[in-house]
Amino acid sequence: MIPAFYFNLDPNDIPDENGFDPETMSPATESAIERAWSSIQSLYIIDFPLGIGTDAWPRVWQWVRFFHLFRDHLKMPIRLAKSPLSVDFLMFSGRFRDNQASYTLIKSTPAFWSMLGEAWLHITQSVDPPNGVLFADLSGFIQAPEAVEPDNLAEMIEGVGGTIHELARVATLYLALLVPRSPDVVDFIAMHLLGPVLKFSKAIDPSLDNMKGPALPLGAYGIALLSENVVPILTNGLCAGMRVLAQGGDPVKMDYIAGILWETSNLLKVMLVKSSAVQDVPMALKSGLLRAIATCAQIPGFSPLQQHLAHWVHIVLPVNLVFHGVLRALGPALEDIVGLVDTNAFRRSVVYEKWIAFKSLAQERLQILESRFFDETRSLRVCDNIQVVF
Repeated sequence: MIPAFYFNLDPNDIPDENGFDPETMSPATESAIERAWSSIQSLYIIDFPLGIGTDAWPRVWQWVRFFHLFRDHLKMPIRLAKSPLSVDFLMFSGRFRDNQASYTLIKSTPAFWSMLGEAWLHITQSVDPPNGVLFADLSGFIQAPEAVEPDNLAEMIEGVGGTIHELARVATLYLALLVPRSPDVVDFIAMHLLGPVLKFSKAIDPSLDNMKGPALPLGAYGIALLSENVVPILTNGLCAGMRVLAQGGDPVKMDYIAGILWETSNLLKVMLVKSSAVQDVPMALKSGLLRAIATCAQIPGFSPLQQHLAHWVHIVLPVNLVFHGVLRALGPALEDIVGLVDTNAFRRSVVYEKWIAFKSLAQERLQILESRFFDETRSLRVCDNIQVVF
C-alpha cells in the first residue's frame, strides 16, 4: 500500500497554484487530484513505520497545502469530510511524535503552524465528543519550544483568527473542553492534558510566570484570558484535579497531576493578583476555590501543593476581603465547605493554622458587610471597597 501511496502523492503532479483553474483543468490533472485525495483519506489506515516520516512528510504536506488552499473550489468530497482537513492532518502529523527526525522536520515546515492553529480552532468548535488521541497530538505540538518561536507563533495566531485575543479565546475554549463539567467525574487523562496548555500560556506571556515575570504587569494574552472568563474554568480544573488525587492511584501519575494542579493554581493566582478586575476573585470563589483548597489539605502525601494552596488563604484572599463583591461570594463559599473543614484530617493539615486566621478575618468583614451594607439594592458602582466605612 505504501508504494501506491507514494505514487499517488507525487509532488510533480500538483498543479501550479498561480495558474490553476478548477473549472478548466485537464482530465490528467483531475485524475492526479482524485488519486492524491484518495491517498490523503487513507492516511489513517496505513501503518507507517516511524522512520518513513522524513520521506513521506514532504509529499503529504505539499498536497495537503494544495487541498487546503483550494478546498472551497474543487469539485470533490473535501467539504463532505467528517472533520476539517486541518484536524485530520494534525492527527497524521502526531503519528510521528516518537521519531525525532520526522517530528523536527514537521515543526520546521513553513505554514505548518498556521494549519495547526486552524485545527485547534476547529477542535474547540466541534460538536463531537472530545477525542483523547487528537488532544494528545495537539498537546505534543503546543508544548514544544518551537511553538512559541516568533514566526511560528505568528502563524498559529493567523490560523486561529489573526489576533492574540483570538488565541486566548481558543485556549480558553480548549481548557473548557478538557475540564470535566460534572462535579462527580474523575478524569485522569483530562487533567494530564491541562499541563501543555498551561506551559504554552506561560511561554507566550512571561507575565503569567511568577518565576520569570513577578514584577511584569499582566500581558495582552493574560488580559485576554481573563476577558474570556478563564477563571471559573481554571478553578473547576483545580476541583477536578483534587478529585483525581483523592481517588489515588499510581504514585508517579499522582505526582504528575499534583504538579499540574500546582501550575493551575499558580496561573490562576498570578492573574488574580495582577488583575484590577474586582469580579475575578468572586468568580473563583463561586466556582469552588475554597473547596479545592480544603479537599487538597486532607489528602496525604502532597505537602508542597498544600503549602502552595495555603498561600491563597494566607495572602491572596485576605487582601481582597475589602471588596463588596468578594465578600458577597465568600459567604456562600464558606457555607459550602462547613463539613469539609470540620475534620481531623483538615485540622492536622499545613493549611489549618492559616485557615483559622483567614476565617476569623472573613467573619469579621462579613459582619461589617451585613451591618453597613444591609441594602441589597445598593449600587456597587458607588464604591466597591468597604474600607471607606472604617
